[in-house]
Amino acid sequence: MILSIQLFDFGRVVWEFDGDVPISRRNEIASLLTDPVLPPGGADVLSRVRVRESRIPTVDQMEPSLIRKGRGLTAFSSPSGVKILINPEFQPDSPRRVLQLTRIVLYGFLPLVLSGQVAIIHGALLCKSDEGVLLTGCSGAGKSTCARRVPEPWEALCDDMVLVTRNGNRYYGQALPTWSQLFPGRSISHPVNWNRFTRLHSIFQLEHAGRADSVSPLTRFEQVGTILAGLHDFSNSWEVERPNGVRQQLLTALVDFSVTMARYVPVAKLKHALDGRFWQALEEFHAPDQYVDHVS
Repeated sequence: MILSIQLFDFGRVVWEFDGDVPISRRNEIASLLTDPVLPPGGADVLSRVRVRESRIPTVDQMEPSLIRKGRGLTAFSSPSGVKILINPEFQPDSPRRVLQLTRIVLYGFLPLVLSGQVAIIHGALLCKSDEGVLLTGCSGAGKSTCARRVPEPWEALCDDMVLVTRNGNRYYGQALPTWSQLFPGRSISHPVNWNRFTRLHSIFQLEHAGRADSVSPLTRFEQVGTILAGLHDFSNSWEVERPNGVRQQLLTALVDFSVTMARYVPVAKLKHALDGRFWQALEEFHAPDQYVDHVS
């Protein structure tokens, strides 16, 4: 059984699952998606992830490109993509299982992240007239709240993970699942369409305000820091092994992606009130002159 996602103007990422436990993990991931499988054929496969059952091998059995080794999940890169081994004898509790699902998806993008083609940002993706706005911020900043409150014709595509693809000097966002919907006692209320992409018009660092909604500029250093903080929010999810070269490659790629993205996508601060109309502040935002060619 498979999962697949189309990247903007690039190709696709495909996950292949074999074995009872991997297929059950696949079905949990698919429950968070409206379109988990692309039609056969089409764009080239850029990254192929093979998810198999296996007792976790010892380190000396690993290839040099070990991504991580754990009791429940071990992953390493191979010439054909990424291999993920799930130990059927390890029964994780709910939070660990959800984290395992997150890593299965993240590791599928890892070869493209290391090459600087894509990145995954902690944020909410809003869309109006096919233009996307990315809201970032620490936990509790209001990403999910803003996604729930935004009115039509705005759309909230997701409120947790956003896949960002670079195409020349333009960037495109795609929704990734809200994994917390799989925790006990919660229901799946908003599965996402991860094969829909929208061009990113701007990025906003969220901050709570007293009464009035407002947008204020950031320095270039703050702009880069805003993007990088969103990328590093998922450092626990990636959990790449510390001693090897993959971890250093990942950190370098994330810094480079942040610096380049800040040159082409406007980044500002959005202060939003709980009962305000923050979307009006977004609509009134005008990109500085150096961004006009990109956002127009």
